[in-house]
Amino acid sequence: MRLAIINNTSYGISGGHSQYLLNMIPLLDKKTEIESLLVLSPKIYNYSFCNKLSSKTIFKNFDALRILKGHKCSIELKSILDEYSPDIIFLPNERYIKYNNVPTVVMVRNMEPFIQIRNNPIKEVVVNHIKKYIAKKSCKSANHIIAVSNFVKNSILNNFNINSNKITVNYHGGSVREKTINLIKPKSINTIDLKQFLFTAGSIRPARGLEDLIKALGAITNEY
Repeated sequence: MRLAIINNTSYGISGGHSQYLLNMIPLLDKKTEIESLLVLSPKIYNYSFCNKLSSKTIFKNFDALRILKGHKCSIELKSILDEYSPDIIFLPNERYIKYNNVPTVVMVRNMEPFIQIRNNPIKEVVVNHIKKYIAKKSCKSANHIIAVSNFVKNSILNNFNINSNKITVNYHGGSVREKTINLIKPKSINTIDLKQFLFTAGSIRPARGLEDLIKALGAITNEY
C-alpha cells in the first residue's frame, strides 16, 4: 500500500498536530503493510526524526490550501500526488482534499467548533462556525472518518447525520517516549503535596475548560 499523509494545516500555536505526527509517523514507517509513505506538509514544518526512519518514508513540502478554497486540490499538490500515485490519502484533520478517485480518510481532532464555548471573542465564534462547516463537508465527502474518542464520534453523529459505520474510534493513547522521561518537580512548588497538585500546560483559552478543572479540584478537596 502506498499511503500519502497530507497535513493541510497552518500549524497552530499549541503544536498538537506536529506532536501527533512525531508519534505516528515512526509507527507507520515500521508497518510492513505500507510499501511507501509520503508525508506532505507546509514548509514551516521541520521533522527532526527524519534520519531515524527507513527509506520508504518520503517528506515533501507544499503550500497549504486556504480554508475557504474548498476541497479542490491545488496544481502543486496534484503534481506531487500524480508523481507518487497513492493508494490511499490520510488527512489528520478536518480538511478533506479531493484527488481523482483515491480513497480518503479524515481524522476529527478539534472539538471546539462542535460545542458552545462561553466567553469566546466574536472573531473566534465566526472562525469556529466556518471550521464546523468545513468539517461537515469533509466528513461527508471522505470515504472514512477517524474519531479520537467516543465523545468525538457522538459529536459527529449528532451534528452531521453520518452513518456510524463510516466512523472508527481510535484513541491517541500515550507516547512510548514518555516512559523514558525523568519528571523533576519545579523548585517553586517544593512545599506542595504532589498528590493534591495538578499541572496543565498550553494556551489559556475558553475551549481548554480550565474553569471546569478548577471546580472539579474544589469538589475533590471538599470530598476528601
